[in-house]
Amino acid sequence: MSKGAGFLLDSNMQREREEYLESLISSDKAIIAFQEEGNLGKVAETYSARSITFIHLHLKTKDRLYLVLAKSAASTAVDIARLSKNQSDLVIPLLGLGRVHSKLEEYSEASKYYQEALDHVLTNPPASHDRPSVVADIKIHLAASQYKTGDRSAIERLKEALSDLEKADEDSYTKNVWVSGGYMRLAELLVKDNPEESKKYLAKAKEIIDSDKRLTIRLKQWTELSQKLK
Repeated sequence: MSKGAGFLLDSNMQREREEYLESLISSDKAIIAFQEEGNLGKVAETYSARSITFIHLHLKTKDRLYLVLAKSAASTAVDIARLSKNQSDLVIPLLGLGRVHSKLEEYSEASKYYQEALDHVLTNPPASHDRPSVVADIKIHLAASQYKTGDRSAIERLKEALSDLEKADEDSYTKNVWVSGGYMRLAELLVKDNPEESKKYLAKAKEIIDSDKRLTIRLKQWTELSQKLK
């Protein structure tokens, strides 16, 4: 493992432990190390990971400033990835930028970046993310944002992608995070159009979360969502 990879791993693990300041410090170290290694793709990926940390800070504090910082980091990640000669370096940054636009309720912009991420993962998949579960997860994000723009047909595409994700090989932690998140998106999207189905999907998400004690952040998100949907 390179020096930069070690710092990025530290940053990601610290974020999952809700050690956000430490995570940001480790991401700074990773950026410098990857730059010294001449690895633009990993510099971009680190900025994208940094954006996720700011999103988590927003969720914890409700301070919109952190969404501004998340958008800045995600945009920087895409700009850096576009400098890379390897088109596969764009997948994770584009997904991250779509995620921020979704959090900002800018769903048309989110759909645009999710679609570009999907196009790249299908044609230029990064070696570390070249698997069906990643494709399915991006499709879930895309369909959810499209539904928010008024495309009601997107709900079936979301359900299909979620089914593909459940069947895909993936490490248990990542799969549980992604699948529970998919069910939570369905619950939120359908709360007005189909309240009973919304409750069903919210319960399915909780079953997955309760089965994996590592999903502490997801549990907090579920609790907040369940209160919101009452």
